Amino acid sequence: MKLTALCPTFLSVLPTQRCAAKYNTPEYNPRARPTLTPECCVLPYPCDALHINAYLGIYSARMTDFDNWKIMNLATFLATLNSGEKILAGSEAHMYMHKLSQDAFKVTARINNQYNTPEEMTALLCELTGQKVSPTVTVFPPVFTDCGKNLHFAENIFINSGCKFQDQGGIDIGSGTLVGHNVVFASLNHEQDPQARGNLLPGKITVGENVWIGANATILAGVTIGDGAIIAAGAVVTKDVQSNTIAGGVPAKYIKDVEAD
Repeated sequence: MKLTALCPTFLSVLPTQRCAAKYNTPEYNPRARPTLTPECCVLPYPCDALHINAYLGIYSARMTDFDNWKIMNLATFLATLNSGEKILAGSEAHMYMHKLSQDAFKVTARINNQYNTPEEMTALLCELTGQKVSPTVTVFPPVFTDCGKNLHFAENIFINSGCKFQDQGGIDIGSGTLVGHNVVFASLNHEQDPQARGNLLPGKITVGENVWIGANATILAGVTIGDGAIIAAGAVVTKDVQSNTIAGGVPAKYIKDVEAD
């Protein structure tokens, strides 16, 4: 069983059960820091390694003083994610990801829980993404993201309500694109190995110009959708879609070419 080491600062907020000292070594836990003592290893309750790592990692992020973060900054984080480099669970980039999530939740709470004029909505999208967003971008709430800082809108875009943007790996939405209700953009994968499944594999999602994505579709990491393409409602897009084609199904496959008048 792989366990995660925590600084004593976090012990007060977690149920503690001591575990054998040998399990807090790099041999058993690649994420353990040799400078920490065995007393810093906490086993909240019997469960598999993935859940233990997730449990401890989440509490580590919540207890970190993000306002005084010195190790990672936004530019470094985005460069790392945009390179496609694997993000190790518990790494500096992973912990910074938690910081960005908290920042995004504050903004989406304001978007989703009060009325905002179109002008106020544009300002909130600018705050959410950290970039200038064109007033020609319309997003109907609720909208959800656990990052926001790697989400890029062109112009004359319409996003219907309930869409979810997991944009750590990068999401680019081209001009003139229409996105239906409850579409999911997921730019992160996990490793298949159960003992390393907490690691993250970013993959940029690129949506071309004048694309139409039907309601409840899911666009997965690394996918590029060409200009003028149509994604059928409910499709799960795992591979690139060529320009001016229609794709649908699970997984999405080519159906036919777009018919232009």
